Amino acid sequence: MQIFKEKRRKEYILPVKVVEVEGKGYKPENLLKGDFMEQNMFDFPDFCEFNGKGHIILDFGREYFGGVRLFFHSNGYSSLKPYLRIRFGESLGECCSEIGEKNSTNDHSTRDMVCYMPMNSDMEWGATGYRFVRLDFLEEGVFRLNRVYGTYVHSESDPIGNFECDNPLVNDIFNTAAHTLHLNMQNCIWDGIKRDQHIWCGDLYPEILGILYLYGNCREIENTFDYTIKYQSKERWINNIPLYNVWFLLCMKEYFSKTGKVKREYLESAKETLCVLKKCVNEDGSLTFEKGGLFSDNSYYFDWPSHGTTDSLFACYATTLYTMRQIIHCTYFGEENIKLAKEIEAALSKKSKENSLFKAISAMGVLVDKSDCKKALDLIRNNGASGYSMFMTYFISKALTENGYVQEAFDNNLQYYGGMLQMGATSFWEGFEVEWMENACKITERPQEGQREVHGDFGKPCYVGYRNSLAHGWSCGVLAFIIETVVGFRICDNDCTKFTLQPNMCGLKHISCKIPTAKGIVAIELTQTEDGVETNLNIPDGLTRIA
Repeated sequence: MQIFKEKRRKEYILPVKVVEVEGKGYKPENLLKGDFMEQNMFDFPDFCEFNGKGHIILDFGREYFGGVRLFFHSNGYSSLKPYLRIRFGESLGECCSEIGEKNSTNDHSTRDMVCYMPMNSDMEWGATGYRFVRLDFLEEGVFRLNRVYGTYVHSESDPIGNFECDNPLVNDIFNTAAHTLHLNMQNCIWDGIKRDQHIWCGDLYPEILGILYLYGNCREIENTFDYTIKYQSKERWINNIPLYNVWFLLCMKEYFSKTGKVKREYLESAKETLCVLKKCVNEDGSLTFEKGGLFSDNSYYFDWPSHGTTDSLFACYATTLYTMRQIIHCTYFGEENIKLAKEIEAALSKKSKENSLFKAISAMGVLVDKSDCKKALDLIRNNGASGYSMFMTYFISKALTENGYVQEAFDNNLQYYGGMLQMGATSFWEGFEVEWMENACKITERPQEGQREVHGDFGKPCYVGYRNSLAHGWSCGVLAFIIETVVGFRICDNDCTKFTLQPNMCGLKHISCKIPTAKGIVAIELTQTEDGVETNLNIPDGLTRIA
């Protein structure tokens, strides 16, 4: 008999607020108080009672992955007919929606269900992303609830790294990104906890960076790589999307260079992808993924804002060129793979420059010097964070930073991520545009007359309306931006023994952070003074600052 021992943790949490009660509800406030009960009790006195049809909506205070645990008292309802409807919502509007309403869905995880709860029972339901839970009693009867717990399933790993500064908004952004990553660190790294409970190897990159800066090497990264390589079909591109093979190479590079750990299987997988990519480069340096001979149902997907446009072809090209240049300078890939990457890079470099109308694609063009730099940067700098791509915030910030616009990159991140926080976010979203905030209610509110819902009324092809995931790992590029640019910390050699520290305080007065490395934890204190930045460091043995 084969047994899998679950390594994730499960916690139980009480709701923090009763949002709404409809029907004859008696003492719903009892669900908010009291000690944790491991055991449902037969004669428990502090129950919440419903007489007849009605509902209650509970707010658990922040986004969680898990479900709901219900302690039922003795019910005055004898039928075995399902009578309890449970709806989970990342927003208040979603937990009150019908399937299909504003694209409300059960895709990838069931968040709207009808079930039967026996009297004197203790049962759990759901494995999804939620903040709100709505319980509807669908039949006449007397229903007594002793407890309603939210379940919180998460990684056994605790973060090693942290960040704190004198600006509460920056702290909130960093901590919300960290919480979003933690939610998506299950046994492998997921893209989203409501939808996309899968390994999406393109979407991984911002997550890998953030997790490495918070946790260092961890089993979730290794599991993600191991499962992808073990189960990926040799006849298909990863996730059926060619660029996801390229992103997977870039994820490997970050893992190698920040942990110093390599497996033979990773290098073999890298070689297979590089050999396929070499076939895809045309005489003029452009890419035709179809030449690779692998199946794809989305050949030139880059991100959702540019999906279906001709610009996405250039985006795929620029990302591939960027990745080859990263591999060339990472000796962990080995001589054979580096030789292949050099050949692909040389062939791709023949392509002439091109410009895009999308900020994310323009950023990639700038980073590989294959766009008119001034035109591309003018586009990126226009109107702050308007036009940002959630998945690509790290690269947009990187393009600005490397061309001298550090403060703009910082301010844009505060505008963009701060905008989500203003709208009630406790984790960062699959998609967001700053324009959505205009005359829209928060995710914790119902819209007033004339208002729109920031969750239900906006979105792009994949994440229209309530289908939009409000805890999506690819949203967390801001965390790496804070560490690499604001703190200014970067590992800069191929054996994880040297780092640079070149802070850009961006108006901050004080920063304190810890960063895990292959050699141990680096503790950094930065204080802005009239004479510059005062630095205090605690560096582990085997690691040296060179600048």
